[in-house]
Amino acid sequence: MTKWPRWFDLDHDSDELRPDEQAFLAALQQASAHWDFEHTSSWASRREEEHPCLIAVAMLSNPVKSFLLAEFGVHYRDGRAQGDKLHICLHELPEEPTRSALDVTGRPEQAAAECAAWFEKILRGAAPRSALRRAR
Repeated sequence: MTKWPRWFDLDHDSDELRPDEQAFLAALQQASAHWDFEHTSSWASRREEEHPCLIAVAMLSNPVKSFLLAEFGVHYRDGRAQGDKLHICLHELPEEPTRSALDVTGRPEQAAAECAAWFEKILRGAAPRSALRRAR
């Protein structure tokens, strides 16, 4: 699997990914490789005991006060990706989807492309104009 170092690196304590999860994560990493958002970070994790799915998360932080503003993430399992604002500590989806929720099904690469577009839309909407740069 090719690695893009900036976005959605898999946590070193993660369980082994299934082939469809590997394909989804690789496609998500590739789609996000050109992003250049300030005051954001991301990670991915697969821990069966906590969540029976692969989780990919983008975190928005306040650069002035150095605290986490929000986590948006995707839970991917068996060809279905559900995304929304996550619980900051538990990384769970809300019981009721918010207006920004995402729910897609399909091949891992297709789902990852839709998730990447969703993450990018959220990050673009959350970033101040001066804090957003796009690498060319």
